[in-house]
Amino acid sequence: MKVFLALSFLSIVSGEYLEGYHLDVPLLKSLKDVGLRSCCKECSAYTNCQSVNYNKNDFSCELNYHHLSGLSGKTALNESVYMDRDHCFTLASCSANFCNLTCKINEKCVLTSTHQPTCIISECDPVDIIPDIIPINMSRLVGIRHSLRCSTQPYPSRQRVRCDTDGQWIRQYDTCKCFSGTFWGGGSTCIECPAGQHLPYDDVAGNASCIDCPAGSYTPGPGYADCLACRPGYYAPKTESSFCKECPAGSYTPSPGYDHCMECPAGYFSWFPGSNSCTACPVGSHTPGSGYRSDSCIACPMGSYQSNSGQTDCRLCDTGRYSKVEAAEHCKQCKPGSYSDVRGASSCKLCPVQTYQKYYGEDNCRSCETATVVGATVCPDDVVSTVSV
Repeated sequence: MKVFLALSFLSIVSGEYLEGYHLDVPLLKSLKDVGLRSCCKECSAYTNCQSVNYNKNDFSCELNYHHLSGLSGKTALNESVYMDRDHCFTLASCSANFCNLTCKINEKCVLTSTHQPTCIISECDPVDIIPDIIPINMSRLVGIRHSLRCSTQPYPSRQRVRCDTDGQWIRQYDTCKCFSGTFWGGGSTCIECPAGQHLPYDDVAGNASCIDCPAGSYTPGPGYADCLACRPGYYAPKTESSFCKECPAGSYTPSPGYDHCMECPAGYFSWFPGSNSCTACPVGSHTPGSGYRSDSCIACPMGSYQSNSGQTDCRLCDTGRYSKVEAAEHCKQCKPGSYSDVRGASSCKLCPVQTYQKYYGEDNCRSCETATVVGATVCPDDVVSTVSV
Protein backbone atom coordinates (compact mmCIF):
# COMPACT_ATOMS: atom_id res chain seq x y z
CA MET A 1 0.00 0.00 0.00
CA LYS A 2 2.87 2.37 0.85
CA VAL A 3 4.46 1.74 -2.53
CA PHE A 4 1.17 2.52 -4.25
CA LEU A 5 0.75 5.80 -2.36
CA ALA A 6 4.34 6.79 -3.10
CA LEU A 7 3.95 6.08 -6.80
CA SER A 8 0.62 7.90 -6.91
CA PHE A 9 2.30 10.94 -5.39
CA LEU A 10 5.12 10.74 -7.94
CA SER A 11 2.67 10.94 -10.82
CA ILE A 12 1.92 14.61 -9.98
CA VAL A 13 5.58 15.66 -9.74
CA SER A 14 6.88 17.74 -12.69
CA GLY A 15 8.63 15.95 -15.58
CA GLU A 16 7.66 12.78 -17.42
CA TYR A 17 6.45 9.85 -15.34
CA LEU A 18 5.09 6.64 -16.93
CA GLU A 19 3.97 3.56 -15.04
CA GLY A 20 4.14 0.23 -16.88
CA TYR A 21 6.84 1.21 -19.37
CA HIS A 22 10.56 0.55 -19.82
CA LEU A 23 12.86 2.62 -22.05
CA ASP A 24 15.14 0.48 -24.25
CA VAL A 25 18.32 2.57 -24.64
CA PRO A 26 22.02 2.11 -23.81
CA LEU A 27 22.56 2.05 -20.06
CA LEU A 28 24.84 4.32 -18.08
CA LYS A 29 24.65 2.19 -14.95
CA SER A 30 22.41 -0.30 -13.13
CA LEU A 31 21.74 -0.66 -9.39
CA LYS A 32 20.13 -3.39 -7.30
CA ASP A 33 18.10 -3.35 -4.08
CA VAL A 34 17.50 0.40 -3.99
CA GLY A 35 14.46 2.52 -3.37
CA LEU A 36 12.89 4.79 -5.94
CA ARG A 37 14.24 7.96 -4.29
CA SER A 38 17.76 6.46 -4.17
CA CYS A 39 17.45 5.57 -7.85
CA CYS A 40 16.60 9.19 -8.66
CA LYS A 41 19.38 10.53 -6.43
CA GLU A 42 21.88 8.40 -8.34
CA CYS A 43 20.59 9.70 -11.68
CA SER A 44 20.74 13.30 -10.47
CA ALA A 45 24.36 12.79 -9.40
CA TYR A 46 25.38 11.93 -12.98
CA THR A 47 25.36 14.79 -15.47
CA ASN A 48 24.83 12.38 -18.36
CA CYS A 49 21.90 10.48 -16.80
CA GLN A 50 18.78 11.56 -18.68
CA SER A 51 16.17 9.10 -17.36
CA VAL A 52 15.65 5.98 -15.22
CA ASN A 53 13.81 2.66 -15.38
CA TYR A 54 12.73 1.47 -11.93
CA ASN A 55 11.48 -2.09 -11.31
CA LYS A 56 8.92 -2.26 -8.49
CA ASN A 57 9.23 -6.04 -8.11
CA ASP A 58 12.98 -6.53 -7.66
CA PHE A 59 13.83 -2.92 -6.65
CA SER A 60 16.37 -2.53 -9.45
CA CYS A 61 17.33 0.77 -11.06
CA GLU A 62 18.67 1.49 -14.55
CA LEU A 63 20.27 4.84 -15.36
CA ASN A 64 19.83 5.77 -19.02
CA TYR A 65 21.93 7.95 -21.32
CA HIS A 66 18.83 9.17 -23.16
CA HIS A 67 15.31 10.41 -22.62
CA LEU A 68 12.59 9.83 -25.21
CA SER A 69 9.33 11.67 -24.64
CA GLY A 70 6.06 9.79 -25.04
CA LEU A 71 5.84 6.08 -25.78
CA SER A 72 8.43 6.07 -28.57
CA GLY A 73 11.21 3.56 -27.87
CA LYS A 74 9.46 2.17 -24.79
CA THR A 75 8.36 -1.39 -24.02
CA ALA A 76 5.25 -2.15 -21.98
CA LEU A 77 6.33 -3.73 -18.67
CA ASN A 78 3.85 -3.84 -15.78
CA GLU A 79 6.42 -3.79 -12.99
CA SER A 80 8.43 -0.90 -14.48
CA VAL A 81 8.28 2.85 -13.87
CA TYR A 82 9.92 5.30 -16.27
CA MET A 83 10.94 8.82 -15.20
CA ASP A 84 12.94 11.49 -16.96
CA ARG A 85 15.72 13.50 -15.29
CA ASP A 86 13.47 16.45 -14.38
CA HIS A 87 11.02 14.19 -12.57
CA CYS A 88 13.85 12.41 -10.74
CA PHE A 89 15.55 15.69 -9.82
CA THR A 90 12.36 17.00 -8.21
CA LEU A 91 12.00 13.80 -6.19
CA ALA A 92 15.68 13.54 -5.21
CA SER A 93 15.96 17.21 -4.19
CA CYS A 94 13.47 16.57 -1.40
CA SER A 95 16.14 14.52 0.38
CA ALA A 96 18.39 16.11 2.98
CA ASN A 97 21.36 14.24 1.51
CA PHE A 98 20.77 15.47 -2.02
CA CYS A 99 23.90 16.50 -3.94
CA ASN A 100 23.04 19.53 -6.08
CA LEU A 101 26.28 20.33 -7.93
CA THR A 102 26.35 20.24 -11.73
CA CYS A 103 29.37 18.11 -12.62
CA LYS A 104 31.19 17.38 -15.89
CA ILE A 105 29.88 14.64 -18.10
CA ASN A 106 32.40 12.09 -16.76
CA GLU A 107 31.97 13.09 -13.12
CA LYS A 108 29.53 12.31 -10.33
CA CYS A 109 28.23 14.52 -7.51
CA VAL A 110 28.80 13.03 -4.03
CA LEU A 111 28.70 14.30 -0.46
CA THR A 112 31.92 14.36 1.54
CA SER A 113 32.20 13.13 5.13
CA THR A 114 31.19 16.64 6.19
CA HIS A 115 28.14 16.49 3.89
CA GLN A 116 29.63 18.93 1.40
CA PRO A 117 28.83 18.28 -2.29
CA THR A 118 31.78 17.62 -4.61
CA CYS A 119 32.38 16.23 -8.09
CA ILE A 120 34.53 13.13 -8.58
CA ILE A 121 35.68 11.24 -11.67
CA SER A 122 33.28 8.35 -12.15
CA GLU A 123 33.80 7.23 -15.73
CA CYS A 124 35.67 7.94 -18.92
CA ASP A 125 34.20 10.60 -21.14
CA PRO A 126 32.18 8.93 -23.92
CA VAL A 127 33.43 11.63 -26.33
CA ASP A 128 37.14 11.03 -25.93
CA ILE A 129 40.40 10.85 -27.83
CA ILE A 130 39.42 7.50 -29.40
CA PRO A 131 36.71 8.53 -31.89
CA ASP A 132 34.47 5.82 -33.36
CA ILE A 133 36.10 3.24 -31.08
CA ILE A 134 34.18 3.33 -27.78
CA PRO A 135 30.61 2.00 -28.19
CA ILE A 136 27.96 4.25 -26.63
CA ASN A 137 26.57 1.45 -24.48
CA MET A 138 29.93 0.24 -23.14
CA SER A 139 30.72 0.59 -19.44
CA ARG A 140 33.03 3.55 -18.79
CA LEU A 141 33.58 3.14 -15.06
CA VAL A 142 37.05 3.84 -13.70
CA GLY A 143 39.24 0.73 -13.81
CA ILE A 144 37.14 -1.06 -16.44
CA ARG A 145 39.13 -2.67 -19.29
CA HIS A 146 37.87 -3.51 -22.76
CA SER A 147 39.29 -5.18 -25.85
CA LEU A 148 38.64 -2.97 -28.85
CA ARG A 149 39.75 -2.54 -32.41
CA CYS A 150 43.02 -0.69 -32.74
CA SER A 151 42.45 2.57 -34.58
CA THR A 152 45.94 2.67 -36.06
CA GLN A 153 45.89 2.33 -39.83
CA PRO A 154 46.39 0.78 -42.27
CA TYR A 155 46.07 -2.61 -40.59
CA PRO A 156 43.18 -3.63 -38.33
CA SER A 157 43.81 -5.20 -34.94
CA ARG A 158 42.48 -5.37 -31.42
CA GLN A 159 43.84 -3.54 -28.41
CA ARG A 160 42.99 -3.23 -24.75
CA VAL A 161 41.96 0.12 -23.32
CA ARG A 162 41.49 1.00 -19.67
CA CYS A 163 39.45 3.74 -18.05
CA ASP A 164 42.03 5.42 -15.80
CA THR A 165 41.38 7.22 -12.49
CA ASP A 166 41.59 10.59 -14.23
CA GLY A 167 38.72 9.68 -16.53
CA GLN A 168 40.92 9.10 -19.56
CA TRP A 169 41.11 6.05 -21.80
CA ILE A 170 44.59 4.49 -21.67
CA ARG A 171 45.75 2.49 -24.69
CA GLN A 172 47.77 -0.64 -24.05
CA TYR A 173 49.47 -1.49 -27.33
CA ASP A 174 51.57 -4.26 -25.79
CA THR A 175 48.40 -6.34 -25.53
CA CYS A 176 47.24 -5.56 -29.04
CA LYS A 177 45.75 -8.66 -30.63
CA CYS A 178 46.11 -8.89 -34.40
CA PHE A 179 43.29 -10.37 -36.45
CA SER A 180 43.75 -13.67 -38.23
CA GLY A 181 45.65 -13.12 -41.46
CA THR A 182 47.94 -10.60 -39.76
CA PHE A 183 50.69 -10.80 -37.14
CA TRP A 184 52.06 -8.32 -34.61
CA GLY A 185 55.22 -6.65 -35.84
CA GLY A 186 55.83 -4.45 -32.82
CA GLY A 187 54.53 -0.97 -32.06
CA SER A 188 50.90 -0.38 -32.87
CA THR A 189 50.55 -2.07 -36.25
CA CYS A 190 49.71 -5.52 -37.48
CA ILE A 191 51.42 -6.85 -40.61
CA GLU A 192 49.45 -8.77 -43.21
CA CYS A 193 50.62 -12.22 -44.23
CA PRO A 194 52.06 -12.09 -47.77
CA ALA A 195 50.52 -13.88 -50.74
CA GLY A 196 51.13 -17.62 -50.49
CA GLN A 197 50.90 -17.60 -46.68
CA HIS A 198 48.13 -17.43 -44.09
CA LEU A 199 47.45 -17.25 -40.35
CA PRO A 200 44.19 -18.90 -39.23
CA TYR A 201 44.09 -17.50 -35.67
CA ASP A 202 44.55 -14.22 -33.80
CA ASP A 203 48.12 -13.28 -32.93
CA VAL A 204 48.82 -12.08 -29.39
CA ALA A 205 51.97 -10.03 -28.72
CA GLY A 206 53.98 -11.43 -31.60
CA ASN A 207 53.70 -15.10 -30.67
CA ALA A 208 52.69 -16.14 -34.18
CA SER A 209 54.11 -16.06 -37.67
CA CYS A 210 52.52 -16.69 -41.04
CA ILE A 211 52.26 -20.24 -42.37
CA ASP A 212 53.01 -21.38 -45.91
CA CYS A 213 49.98 -22.57 -47.85
CA PRO A 214 50.28 -26.33 -48.46
CA ALA A 215 50.61 -27.69 -51.98
CA GLY A 216 47.24 -27.70 -53.71
CA SER A 217 46.21 -24.38 -52.17
CA TYR A 218 47.09 -20.69 -52.41
CA THR A 219 46.35 -17.15 -51.24
CA PRO A 220 46.13 -14.60 -54.07
CA GLY A 221 47.00 -11.59 -51.95
CA PRO A 222 48.03 -10.42 -48.46
CA GLY A 223 46.04 -10.77 -45.25
CA TYR A 224 44.38 -14.16 -45.68
CA ALA A 225 43.34 -16.20 -42.65
CA ASP A 226 42.89 -19.40 -44.65
CA CYS A 227 44.37 -20.76 -47.86
CA LEU A 228 42.08 -21.37 -50.81
CA ALA A 229 42.01 -24.79 -52.45
CA CYS A 230 42.85 -24.82 -56.15
CA ARG A 231 39.62 -25.35 -58.05
CA PRO A 232 39.07 -28.38 -60.31
CA GLY A 233 41.19 -28.18 -63.45
CA TYR A 234 43.97 -26.34 -61.61
CA TYR A 235 46.83 -27.30 -59.30
CA ALA A 236 49.59 -25.84 -57.10
CA PRO A 237 52.68 -28.06 -57.21
CA LYS A 238 54.52 -26.49 -54.27
CA THR A 239 53.96 -24.71 -50.98
CA GLU A 240 53.71 -20.94 -50.60
CA SER A 241 51.79 -20.53 -53.86
CA SER A 242 50.08 -17.27 -54.70
CA PHE A 243 48.18 -18.75 -57.65
CA CYS A 244 47.18 -22.09 -59.18
CA LYS A 245 48.26 -23.35 -62.58
CA GLU A 246 46.01 -24.71 -65.30
CA CYS A 247 46.23 -28.40 -66.02
CA PRO A 248 47.64 -28.75 -69.55
CA ALA A 249 45.65 -30.40 -72.32
CA GLY A 250 45.58 -34.17 -71.87
CA SER A 251 45.32 -33.93 -68.08
CA TYR A 252 42.79 -32.90 -65.42
CA THR A 253 42.00 -32.57 -61.71
CA PRO A 254 38.48 -33.75 -60.74
CA SER A 255 38.12 -31.89 -57.42
CA PRO A 256 39.66 -28.98 -55.45
CA GLY A 257 43.05 -29.07 -53.72
CA TYR A 258 45.31 -31.01 -56.11
CA ASP A 259 49.08 -30.52 -56.18
CA HIS A 260 49.44 -32.25 -59.56
CA CYS A 261 47.34 -33.04 -62.62
CA MET A 262 46.39 -36.55 -63.68
CA GLU A 263 46.80 -37.74 -67.25
CA CYS A 264 43.68 -38.68 -69.14
CA PRO A 265 43.59 -42.50 -69.33
CA ALA A 266 43.85 -44.36 -72.62
CA GLY A 267 40.59 -44.09 -74.53
CA TYR A 268 39.97 -40.56 -73.21
CA PHE A 269 41.16 -37.07 -74.15
CA SER A 270 41.07 -33.42 -73.09
CA TRP A 271 41.80 -30.61 -75.47
CA PHE A 272 41.36 -27.46 -73.40
CA PRO A 273 43.74 -26.51 -70.54
CA GLY A 274 42.10 -26.35 -67.11
CA SER A 275 39.89 -29.41 -67.61
CA ASN A 276 38.23 -31.02 -64.60
CA SER A 277 37.44 -34.24 -66.49
CA CYS A 278 38.38 -36.16 -69.62
CA THR A 279 36.07 -37.08 -72.47
CA ALA A 280 35.67 -40.65 -73.67
CA CYS A 281 36.67 -41.19 -77.28
CA PRO A 282 33.48 -41.50 -79.35
CA VAL A 283 32.65 -44.58 -81.41
CA GLY A 284 34.82 -44.87 -84.48
CA SER A 285 37.91 -43.50 -82.68
CA HIS A 286 40.50 -44.34 -80.02
CA THR A 287 43.60 -43.17 -78.15
CA PRO A 288 46.37 -45.73 -77.76
CA GLY A 289 47.83 -44.35 -74.51
CA SER A 290 47.29 -41.95 -71.59
CA GLY A 291 47.70 -38.16 -71.66
CA TYR A 292 46.42 -37.69 -75.18
CA ARG A 293 46.42 -34.00 -76.09
CA SER A 294 44.19 -33.15 -79.01
CA ASP A 295 40.77 -31.76 -79.76
CA SER A 296 39.63 -35.23 -80.82
CA CYS A 297 40.67 -38.86 -80.65
CA ILE A 298 42.36 -40.78 -83.47
CA ALA A 299 39.85 -41.85 -86.11
CA CYS A 300 39.81 -45.53 -86.99
CA PRO A 301 41.43 -45.92 -90.45
CA MET A 302 39.67 -47.47 -93.45
CA GLY A 303 39.31 -51.22 -93.05
CA SER A 304 38.72 -50.93 -89.29
CA TYR A 305 35.98 -49.85 -86.88
CA GLN A 306 35.10 -49.26 -83.22
CA SER A 307 31.53 -49.62 -82.01
CA ASN A 308 32.20 -48.64 -78.36
CA SER A 309 33.33 -45.33 -76.79
CA GLY A 310 36.42 -44.90 -74.63
CA GLN A 311 38.52 -47.51 -76.43
CA THR A 312 42.28 -47.81 -76.87
CA ASP A 313 42.33 -49.41 -80.36
CA CYS A 314 40.29 -50.14 -83.48
CA ARG A 315 39.21 -53.55 -84.76
CA LEU A 316 39.90 -54.85 -88.28
CA CYS A 317 36.93 -55.66 -90.46
CA ASP A 318 36.43 -59.44 -90.68
CA THR A 319 36.55 -61.32 -94.01
CA GLY A 320 33.44 -60.71 -96.05
CA ARG A 321 33.23 -57.17 -94.68
CA TYR A 322 34.84 -53.81 -95.41
CA SER A 323 35.04 -50.15 -94.38
CA LYS A 324 35.89 -47.54 -96.99
CA VAL A 325 35.64 -44.50 -94.64
CA GLU A 326 37.53 -43.37 -91.56
CA ALA A 327 35.93 -43.35 -88.09
CA ALA A 328 33.58 -46.19 -88.95
CA GLU A 329 31.32 -47.44 -86.18
CA HIS A 330 30.89 -50.82 -87.92
CA CYS A 331 31.92 -52.63 -91.15
CA LYS A 332 29.61 -53.29 -94.05
CA GLN A 333 28.99 -56.67 -95.66
CA CYS A 334 30.25 -57.34 -99.18
CA LYS A 335 27.29 -57.31 -101.58
CA PRO A 336 26.28 -60.28 -103.77
CA GLY A 337 28.70 -60.60 -106.71
CA SER A 338 31.65 -59.56 -104.50
CA TYR A 339 33.78 -60.90 -101.69
CA SER A 340 36.64 -60.08 -99.28
CA ASP A 341 39.05 -62.83 -98.34
CA VAL A 342 41.30 -60.75 -96.01
CA ARG A 343 40.74 -58.92 -92.69
CA GLY A 344 40.96 -55.14 -92.70
CA ALA A 345 39.66 -54.61 -96.24
CA SER A 346 38.63 -51.14 -97.32
CA SER A 347 36.67 -52.52 -100.30
CA CYS A 348 35.34 -55.79 -101.71
CA LYS A 349 36.51 -57.54 -104.90
CA LEU A 350 34.14 -58.43 -107.74
CA CYS A 351 33.73 -62.09 -108.56
CA PRO A 352 35.74 -62.82 -111.76
CA VAL A 353 34.36 -64.45 -114.95
CA GLN A 354 33.12 -68.05 -114.51
CA THR A 355 32.33 -67.36 -110.81
CA TYR A 356 29.41 -65.83 -108.92
CA GLN A 357 28.16 -65.04 -105.35
CA LYS A 358 24.51 -64.66 -104.51
CA TYR A 359 24.91 -64.00 -100.71
CA TYR A 360 26.00 -60.98 -98.61
CA GLY A 361 29.19 -61.01 -96.53
CA GLU A 362 31.06 -63.84 -98.19
CA ASP A 363 34.82 -64.38 -98.34
CA ASN A 364 34.84 -66.30 -101.70
CA CYS A 365 33.02 -66.73 -105.01
CA ARG A 366 31.52 -69.94 -106.37
CA SER A 367 32.49 -71.56 -109.69
CA CYS A 368 30.16 -71.23 -112.68
CA GLU A 369 31.50 -72.01 -116.17
CA THR A 370 28.62 -70.24 -117.87
CA ALA A 371 29.06 -66.97 -115.92
CA THR A 372 30.52 -64.64 -118.54
CA VAL A 373 30.44 -61.32 -116.64
CA VAL A 374 32.42 -59.95 -113.70
CA GLY A 375 30.45 -59.67 -110.48
CA ALA A 376 27.83 -62.26 -111.32
CA THR A 377 25.23 -62.90 -108.65
CA VAL A 378 23.68 -66.04 -110.24
CA CYS A 379 24.92 -68.98 -112.29
CA PRO A 380 22.95 -69.38 -115.55
CA ASP A 381 23.28 -73.16 -115.47
CA ASP A 382 22.71 -73.11 -111.70
CA VAL A 383 25.94 -75.00 -111.29
CA VAL A 384 26.92 -74.73 -107.67
CA SER A 385 30.47 -75.17 -106.60
CA THR A 386 32.33 -74.23 -103.51
CA VAL A 387 35.65 -73.90 -105.29
CA SER A 388 37.27 -70.64 -104.19
CA VAL A 389 38.92 -68.26 -106.63
